Amino acid sequence: MPPAVVKSVKDLIYWQYAKIIAQSAGLGKKDYGFVMNKFMQLKQGEIFWNEIREYIKEKEYPNERIFCRANADLTLEHLLPQKYHGPNTEKNLVWICKSYNSSKGARRLYEYFAIQAGVEALM
Repeated sequence: MPPAVVKSVKDLIYWQYAKIIAQSAGLGKKDYGFVMNKFMQLKQGEIFWNEIREYIKEKEYPNERIFCRANADLTLEHLLPQKYHGPNTEKNLVWICKSYNSSKGARRLYEYFAIQAGVEALM
């Protein structure tokens, strides 16, 4: 159960990410002081949840790309394409296989994955 300081869904998301940060630091999720410190840093915008994205992906799928499951013939892809003014920064880039990148065409990456999963993407 999260502490009383967690008052919204956004806070709950920050709390969960703070626990992931604590685990990745080797302290475990139960180090309340560290988790609370990271929670407050996330909430105040001093650190950002997407900075731990790579840790989460590597932990879940250590030998393959999380989006296409490939482990060879990879290329960088923008989550929000530059054509839609997506930044050319590490937070907006992911590794996917070249064949996936080619088959998605001009669609946004998440839009393409939604279509592949049979879900109509809302644009």
